[in-house]
Amino acid sequence: MGDEFEQGSIVAHLRDPENFIALNNKTGDAAFLGRDKLVISPFLDDKLIGWLQDRWTENLYVYSRGDQLDLLNETTVADTRTCFKAFDELGIPESSDSGLSDKDESGVQRVADDLTGLHAKAYFCDYDHFTYAILGSANATEAGFTKNVEFLLEKRGAKKRLGVQRIKESLKDVPFADYLGTGGEARSEEDVAAFRLESALRDAAAQPFSSTPSPMTEPSARSR
Repeated sequence: MGDEFEQGSIVAHLRDPENFIALNNKTGDAAFLGRDKLVISPFLDDKLIGWLQDRWTENLYVYSRGDQLDLLNETTVADTRTCFKAFDELGIPESSDSGLSDKDESGVQRVADDLTGLHAKAYFCDYDHFTYAILGSANATEAGFTKNVEFLLEKRGAKKRLGVQRIKESLKDVPFADYLGTGGEARSEEDVAAFRLESALRDAAAQPFSSTPSPMTEPSARSR
């Protein structure tokens, strides 16, 4: 994500809540991004979810992976205004022969024909008569909005057409189930190692690289 934002950008506010205004033109603890919100993200952390759980929130719907919801703080999960849904990879109907989902009675491929996990990242905030949507590559983590190089598109549409409840309805056939855990689990050693590897790869990718082409030599008679 770039370094320059316009005031009123939700991305800018989530990136720096103390210095960029929210939808109600306030910053910090006085900021307000809407009474109903919906988040779809395979990875998330307490910091970003906490920014979305502002004091005026009535309903926050979070759709993520169960193993990642387990890593949230218990107080984050216990927030009574927040509903957590876990993506169930076992709920994807696959054919053991082809690796693809089965077809229904009419011969149409089922909805999850090429899903192998949750990859989507999307954010919806109902504010007044509008819904503000963010679509792109950033996970619902502090790093996703403050450190990583991401691409995000902000859009605004009529709530009656793009509202949180409409988005929830559109997800009813995707294999999400109520999250019944309480959070508070520690990261496994494999998760910690994977995180360190990802950080090292990101640092390596940020380094400048250059190459110097060498002049081509004429092929020898023998090689011809």
